Amino acid sequence: MAKKLLRPTNPLNWSMKMISWNCRGTAKQNFQASVMDMKRLHSPSIMLIVETKIGGDQAKAKATSLGFPKFHIVDSDGLAGGLWLLWNDYEVLVDVVATSSQAIHAVVKVTNQPLLSSNSWFLSGIYGRPTFKIRTELWQELGSMSRVISSPWMIIGDFNDVVNQSEKFGGGSISQTRVCAYLNCMNDCNMQDLGYVGSKFTWVNMRFNGGLIRERLDRAWANPDWRICFPQAFLLHLPRFNSDHHPVMLCLNSNIDHRGSSPFRLEKFWLDHPSFGDIISPIWSQSLGDCLNSIVLTTSMVKQWSKATFGNIFKEKRHILRRLEGIHQSPAFNHSSFLIHLEKDLSENYEKLLKHEEDLWFMKSRSNWNTDGDRNTKFFHLSTIRHRARNKILGLKDSRGDWIFDSNLLQEMVTSYFSNLFMTSHSHSYTDSFSQVGIRPIALSLDSLVGVPTDLEIYSALHSLKPFKAPGPDGFHPLFFQKFWNVTKDKLCADIKHIFMSEGRVTLTRAVLDSVPSYYMQSSLLPISVHSELDQLSRNFIWGSDEQHRKIHLIKWDTVCQPRHLGGLGLKKSRDANIVAMCKLNWRLHYEKSNTWSKLFCRKYSIIDPRDPLPNHGSPTLQAMKEGRSLFQRGFLWATPPFTRFPSSC
Repeated sequence: MAKKLLRPTNPLNWSMKMISWNCRGTAKQNFQASVMDMKRLHSPSIMLIVETKIGGDQAKAKATSLGFPKFHIVDSDGLAGGLWLLWNDYEVLVDVVATSSQAIHAVVKVTNQPLLSSNSWFLSGIYGRPTFKIRTELWQELGSMSRVISSPWMIIGDFNDVVNQSEKFGGGSISQTRVCAYLNCMNDCNMQDLGYVGSKFTWVNMRFNGGLIRERLDRAWANPDWRICFPQAFLLHLPRFNSDHHPVMLCLNSNIDHRGSSPFRLEKFWLDHPSFGDIISPIWSQSLGDCLNSIVLTTSMVKQWSKATFGNIFKEKRHILRRLEGIHQSPAFNHSSFLIHLEKDLSENYEKLLKHEEDLWFMKSRSNWNTDGDRNTKFFHLSTIRHRARNKILGLKDSRGDWIFDSNLLQEMVTSYFSNLFMTSHSHSYTDSFSQVGIRPIALSLDSLVGVPTDLEIYSALHSLKPFKAPGPDGFHPLFFQKFWNVTKDKLCADIKHIFMSEGRVTLTRAVLDSVPSYYMQSSLLPISVHSELDQLSRNFIWGSDEQHRKIHLIKWDTVCQPRHLGGLGLKKSRDANIVAMCKLNWRLHYEKSNTWSKLFCRKYSIIDPRDPLPNHGSPTLQAMKEGRSLFQRGFLWATPPFTRFPSSC
């Protein structure tokens, strides 16, 4: 059973958490109950509450009642503004160093978690005033802070502004002047958006009967140092209640690691090592088997070689630094030629490790460029963190609109989604008729399809690839085969040519020749001559016929197109596939009635019952659907109550 976001049995057990919430007034009814409920559900170590609208003794009494041992209050200006920073001192140490009417700045250190306790960082809790002129004072304040902060820094709160038009729904266009001021401030502070998980917008104007506006006003920013300290950190948009703002929750680190074992990846610096080629040559020139077998042997041998040659470069770096520190602290350093030469050797090794580390992070970051000169390790490391954060699935919204975070439920959701995607029809109608496209692209040269590629063609195709593009499941980048072409070409070319032989032609026919025309078949009925040409193209490709060499087709086409369990190859006749596509359009017309396309079609052509004949005049898609109408109607059976039908399972 799926769990909603706000339930005490939250399946995730994140470590240190911080919640930021614009409550729109702490004196209103149910404020305290709302905060206590968030505490019970999420156990935040720090909580930022903005736009409190109270101050003085009243604010202190209200903050004390929330159950946090420590807090710092910035009083409101009448009924405008106000910020509270509350924390559990047994979990975090918070030292407030500066405040203003729109921000609280503090140094934070986690005390109760070994993984985070070594990292102290700078926190700025923000409430940007709605008036742009006053809000510019906040941007100036943050810019001034950036010139004196050299530690990891994170900014969170209600900024009362968006960074682009996609972060606003409804209303007029955003002000570019305000956006530029906002982004210039974040750029001056070297900040990066932490992104979010959950609903897209964090504020709504509550005008649900007309004039509705939604915006993403609440967010978190962090500089590269903070991002590197907390690579798994992310922001969660919690459900909105008792305010027009969603609370946002920052999670520094997840205690649950969903990553499996790391797959093998060929590293760039391995290829530059002088002994690497000595391992590759015997495997590819002497070993038996095909290209796949050689790749498996190469993977096994390279793993052993890398462990013996490089080891763990991060541990080796730390080891060299400790040895250098010991040498520099030795009283005999300036008088010992041995120590002087040892320092030189260690320094050279350290430089090599730095280059290896840069190459490693460059490969992981999947950046398309690199520069000479200054090392870009930090940049590539940060790129890798952002890449991983973008790919990591922390939660999904189910069909009822509930957010799911449990790993087992997420697996079930993903499996169910793709099973449904590939087992049912999700086709769309296209307004362009096939006549506008023409059939000229189908009349391809048989030589270009049937002919087995030459070694030169394979060489050209391989070297046209970018060297460091993402590798396949085997972990080998194109650079490996480009650099060791003379060693690998025999097996590589043999395997590629084998694909174009008869054994691989059926797979290629199913993957390419059958699938490409299906795009047009979703909304158009192709001419019979085109279907005949498509089937002939597939037959000739399978049996290896071309314009110069006509080969015997040993099995008739009807048998080849039978399912595998009936002795065929499971291919599709082009005409039959087109008719089935039209049958699916008829099915969608009556069983996806809420679909905009279905509503428009039924109203335009006055289609009420699936037994009714389709009009004789209409769009090319309508005329094509008539060809699949009889098949669609034959798939119906009578059911109870009368005059109701359902598709046959046959």
